[in-house]
Amino acid sequence: MNGTRAKSTAGFVQQDGTVAEIIRTPTGQLHVLTNGSVPRSASELEIKGALYRPTRIFRGEGRAIVLPSGCAADVPKAHQLLQKITAILETHVSAAGDAMRLTAFFALGSWFADCVDPAPALAVVGPRPEALDVLRLLQQLSYRGFLLNDPRRSTLCHVPANLHPTVLIANARKIVGDLAQVQNAGLTQIINGRLCSSRIAMAVHSVDAPTDFDAIRVAVLPAEGCLTIHQELLTMVSDEIQPQLLSYRLEHVKNLPTLRQQCSDCLRPFARGLANAALPLMLALDEAELRLELCELLARQNEDLLAGRAASPKAVLLDALLACCHQQPLIPKVYVRDVAFLVNEILHRRGEAESLTDRRVGALLKELGLATGRLDGGGRGLRLTEAVRGEIHALGRRLGIRSTETPLSECLNCTDQAQPLDSDGGVNV
Repeated sequence: MNGTRAKSTAGFVQQDGTVAEIIRTPTGQLHVLTNGSVPRSASELEIKGALYRPTRIFRGEGRAIVLPSGCAADVPKAHQLLQKITAILETHVSAAGDAMRLTAFFALGSWFADCVDPAPALAVVGPRPEALDVLRLLQQLSYRGFLLNDPRRSTLCHVPANLHPTVLIANARKIVGDLAQVQNAGLTQIINGRLCSSRIAMAVHSVDAPTDFDAIRVAVLPAEGCLTIHQELLTMVSDEIQPQLLSYRLEHVKNLPTLRQQCSDCLRPFARGLANAALPLMLALDEAELRLELCELLARQNEDLLAGRAASPKAVLLDALLACCHQQPLIPKVYVRDVAFLVNEILHRRGEAESLTDRRVGALLKELGLATGRLDGGGRGLRLTEAVRGEIHALGRRLGIRSTETPLSECLNCTDQAQPLDSDGGVNV
């Protein structure tokens, strides 16, 4: 295509299954690679009549982000990749139960994070040195792994969002309050004068990860007899498995649309947040047996999550608000003091000694995004408009509140929630 100016690309996936990727050749050059009967790569590559060149990666980004050197000649199956990834993780990290198996599922799922919504998320719990080992290994195993150690909020502005990296955050204590926002809204960055925003896969280590950060949680233990992780090992892992993972991505990406409904049905019984985190992992699997295994691994986590959320102050508050929404005849407003009274009634019926003050209830309402205001001389409260009632029901379902498990036929919001794919805390896709 003489005279045609090449378009800069960080890669893309088209509806017909055409994929463009950027790779780093053994000599360090960036190439564009595309799939087909025989994958092709070059510094400038024609794809469906258009010429593409790799996007510019700045020096600091280039050192931090891991790219494959090409794709393997033979396409592996998902169970083969998971077996290799699990073996690598278990050899070098001491963990509880099936934590490293779940981490392997996350690593594979990250290779499709740019194709699904929501993106996968993993929360690593445990000693910092061992958690850092997990993240260093994930940098070599995940899609465009990008490791941040003890980042500040301003650091997130420098993550190359246009590259759709898997962001691996070691010690997220300074940005723990931003995790849910990044997960829900994605990262935004100005690239060549244009606003670029993308949702990203994330693996995070923090001792106080927020409950509204929807993630699969794994626990690591103090190292005992595990092999030391050094740079030569990391390079060897990357060189061996990244081309295999890329080859699997190029082949499997076309299957994602047909798998979405099936995967959503599998995750229907799970809490919304956990199901959202697990959906991209499940879509990455080419075998029904692996999808069943993933559900079984997450079942205990789902039970613990629902039990913990049902007992949280926010959950009790939403239980009280749902009672207000369902009061007959419908009431147009409710005061904070009355909500606090209902909350404490629920707590006392459950045998809890704790009581919440009006001020605490007002603060929790604000945290839930339910803005209170002065209603009249009676004080502050909520106007129960249809929009507010709908938001209360949506929040209740997100936290798995028991009042929303049996929809009321008289309540339009409960009726809306009873639709397929959107009940029992399942995934809204």
